[in-house]
Amino acid sequence: MASMTCFKSFKNGFVTILDNSTDNVEDGTSLAVRPSFIGEWALQYEPIGDTLHLPQWAIETKCKIIGSQPYSEVLLLQSSHHDKEGDQSTPFPILAHKSQDEKATWSNFFKAITEPSYCKGFWEWLEDILGRHEEMLQKKKIYDAIYASLFSYDRLASVMRYFCEFWSPSINTLHTSVGERSISLWDLRQLGGLPIRGLMYDEVVPSAKEMTGVYKDSTLYLPANCRYLFFAYHRLLAESKKGEVRVDAWVNFWFRGEISYRKSTKKTARNKTQRPAKNNNPTGVIGPVQLRTAE
Repeated sequence: MASMTCFKSFKNGFVTILDNSTDNVEDGTSLAVRPSFIGEWALQYEPIGDTLHLPQWAIETKCKIIGSQPYSEVLLLQSSHHDKEGDQSTPFPILAHKSQDEKATWSNFFKAITEPSYCKGFWEWLEDILGRHEEMLQKKKIYDAIYASLFSYDRLASVMRYFCEFWSPSINTLHTSVGERSISLWDLRQLGGLPIRGLMYDEVVPSAKEMTGVYKDSTLYLPANCRYLFFAYHRLLAESKKGEVRVDAWVNFWFRGEISYRKSTKKTARNKTQRPAKNNNPTGVIGPVQLRTAE
């Protein structure tokens, strides 16, 4: 597989995955190259010390907010909604104000709330990963986050609607009776029990040069398995009839073991605000690693 994989940059800011070096750009999968917090050639960089408050993540500024003092000091989290200068010279309404002024309304069906969907092999794959690579995942401080994804969780549509109504996407804060508040990393730790001080995970698409370049000692700029991941995505996208790579296709590509958790055939008419008597989640016990066969 690796010998046939080819990465080219036909256009600045994009990397194209090809089956062969002679293929045209139309035959490949093109992905936009994203800038990295830690720069190019990631393996050359030491871990960043203060990952909780990177300058690229937030800026301190003054904003004029409806229903508060003329100006408030806020920590502005960077997003596509913000002006480059970071200042909001005019008041901005939140969704609750638009609802009160009848400029925005909710439909009868809140599409952001969906029922959990079954993905064949997903739980089995996660258990295999957790058992096979526990030491590495613990070292990278992401074991607990992956373990948490084994289960489904209760949620209330009304609470999420209120959250959306009083959340300001312009400054990433929640408007409450005691003033502005924002969800901090510490809040996430208290709510989910997940670690907040781990090695930084920079989720970007690397350039073609990073994917194929080598140092003087013949080692790659990026791990070889990174090339396999991108080629797997390219292969699955080419096989897809809908032009997208779905989670079930990704799981089926990487996990070929026995299926232990079947889709439940039971249906319930319970009130969505009531906790179910039981669910089909895994037990959470990670068993011994199963030997892989040639098949």
